[in-house]
Amino acid sequence: MKETYRAMPVLSGDVSGIAGALYELGGMVVIDDPSGCNSTFNTHDELRWYHERSDIFISGLNMRDAIIGNDKKLLDDIISAADNMTDKPKFIALCNSPVPYLTGRDYEGIARLLERKLDIPVFYVPSNGCHDYIRGAGMAWTEFLKKFSSSISVKKKNDGKFRLNIAGMMPLDYGNKSSLHSLKELLQAAGFEINAVFAMNEDYKYEKTENRQRLFDDLLKCGQADLTLVISSSGIMPAEYLRRRFGLPYIAGVPFESENDPVIRKIKAVMETNVKDREIRKSDRKLLIISEPVLGLSLAEYAKNSSEITVIDPTESDYYPAGRSIKLLKIRDEETLEGFISENRDFDVISDPEYFYLFSDKVKKISMPTLSVSGRIFKNGFIDYFKPGNVRKLLCQ
Repeated sequence: MKETYRAMPVLSGDVSGIAGALYELGGMVVIDDPSGCNSTFNTHDELRWYHERSDIFISGLNMRDAIIGNDKKLLDDIISAADNMTDKPKFIALCNSPVPYLTGRDYEGIARLLERKLDIPVFYVPSNGCHDYIRGAGMAWTEFLKKFSSSISVKKKNDGKFRLNIAGMMPLDYGNKSSLHSLKELLQAAGFEINAVFAMNEDYKYEKTENRQRLFDDLLKCGQADLTLVISSSGIMPAEYLRRRFGLPYIAGVPFESENDPVIRKIKAVMETNVKDREIRKSDRKLLIISEPVLGLSLAEYAKNSSEITVIDPTESDYYPAGRSIKLLKIRDEETLEGFISENRDFDVISDPEYFYLFSDKVKKISMPTLSVSGRIFKNGFIDYFKPGNVRKLLCQ
C-alpha cells in the first residue's frame, strides 16, 4: 500500500508547478481541467493570487468534451480569453490534467493553430497531473526557454562584474515574501551581480505591468550571466538547458551568509578565488531534514557540525549530486518513511509540521513550513532563509 498516505502530505502537483513558475511572466497559462479546479492551483498552491492579478485559466473540461475530444471549444475559449485581456499576453502556455492526457488531446497541434490565429507565441508544457511541482515548474521554465531561445541574448558585458542567474525561485519553495529581496542583498554583499531570476519579482509586485515586462525581458538576458545558481530542484532543468544550449555553467545550492558560506565558496571557486574553509567543531547531535533536496542538502552542509545528518527528499527530483558527504535518501511513500523512522529514533527532525505526525512525542521537532507541503496552514511561519541569522536560528533550536 505504498501509494496510500495516512499522515504524509501530498506535494503540490505538476500543474501547480507550471502555473507558479510562469505566474509573473506576463503570459496566459491555460490548464485543460474540469471547471472549478482553478481553485486548487490558485487558492491552495499560490500566495500571489490573493492580492495580484491571475492569468491562469481553466478550460472547464466536462465528461462529454473529454471523451469526444471537443478541440474547437478549447480553441474558441482560449482565443476569446486572449482577445479580452487588458494586456495582450506575451505568450500562451498549455498544460493538462490526467483525463485529457489519457484521451490523447493533441496540444502541440492546438498550439500551432493558436499561434496562427492570435499571432502570439504558444507552447505546450507536457504535464499529466500525476507528478509533483518540481517536475512541472522545471518543464515550464525549460519550454519557455526553448520557445524564446532565438531571442535570448548571450552577449556578456565587459565591466568586470560576475553575473548570476537565480533558478528555482517561487513561493512553493520560498513562501516568505521578503525572500528574494534578502537573497539579492546577500549575493550582492558577496560581490555578485543579479542577472535574471526564474521567476519571481521582489515582494510579489506582479500587479504592475512594468514589473511583468521587466521579469520577462530579464529572462531573455539569461545568456549574459556567468553562472546559474540553482536554489531548488525545479531550477535544475532550465539550468541544464542553458548549459547545453549556451554553455552556461551552473551550481546547485542555497547560500545563507555572504561570507564563509559553502555555496558562496563554490561560486567564488568558479571565479577562481581561493576561499579557505573554516574550522567546524563537531557535536553529538543527529539531524534529520525532510525537504526538497537542494535546500535540504544546503541546510545540512551549513549544519555539518552535527555528528550525523540525513536528508530525506520526498519529491520526484532527479537531483542526486555525486561526491556529497551527506546522506541523501529518496523516500516518496509513507510506508518506507515510517520504516526508516522506526529504525532511527534519535534524530532531531527539521521539516514541515505536517510530517510531525509520523514522529513520536519524544523526538525534537523543528518547524520549517513550506507552501508546497502544507499550503497556507503555517504561512505565518514561512522562513526567509536568506536574511542574516535566520538559518542559524533555525538550526540552533
